[in-house]
Amino acid sequence: MATQSSLVLCLEPALPDGALKTWRKGILNFHLEAHGAAAHAGSDIENGINAILEMAHQVQAIAGLGDNERGTTVNVGVISGGTRSNVVPQHCRARIDVRAMTRSEGERIRQEMEALTPFLPGARLELRGGWNRPPMERDELMLQTFGRAREIGRALGFDLKEGGTGGGSDANFVAQLGVPVLDGLGAIGRGAHTSDEQVEIGSLTERMALLAALISDW
Repeated sequence: MATQSSLVLCLEPALPDGALKTWRKGILNFHLEAHGAAAHAGSDIENGINAILEMAHQVQAIAGLGDNERGTTVNVGVISGGTRSNVVPQHCRARIDVRAMTRSEGERIRQEMEALTPFLPGARLELRGGWNRPPMERDELMLQTFGRAREIGRALGFDLKEGGTGGGSDANFVAQLGVPVLDGLGAIGRGAHTSDEQVEIGSLTERMALLAALISDW
């Protein structure tokens, strides 16, 4: 549908100062499973292969893939494994979230994840996942699109600003198609995805006026 449009408007929340989003990081999601061998932890531990210990080694390696200078973040956000404290765990699972400013940087992480090898003799790794959303890069088309929106906003007395975020939206997909897209046109607020999430009610009138002007004047 985006390819049939001259402009796509994304009503994700604005940045805290009301700025539109001219870049978003791409997202990769991975599910890593470590397989070991179960054994009694008291009488037969030497024949066990501890999947949790294997995952601990992997977590250290995965965390090292991030690059602050390039804006690349790697987060092991969920981990689970084992059955009882007196049993060497046979399985351990982890879910990993990656954010990257550029597709090439995301591909670097993907290749590094696929190249992971076991630390413990006899352990085995199983990896699933990859791209969730491509990055929405601040390229020439994005700058031209924002510039025109800023001109339309000026007619309403708005001085639109721009910025970006590590979060993803549907605009990430549109930007890859070479279609003009404006993101962050929704309400101003804070605390997204938390129990303290808030919307500034006073911002709704201005945001709706801006949206209406973009639709009518583009």
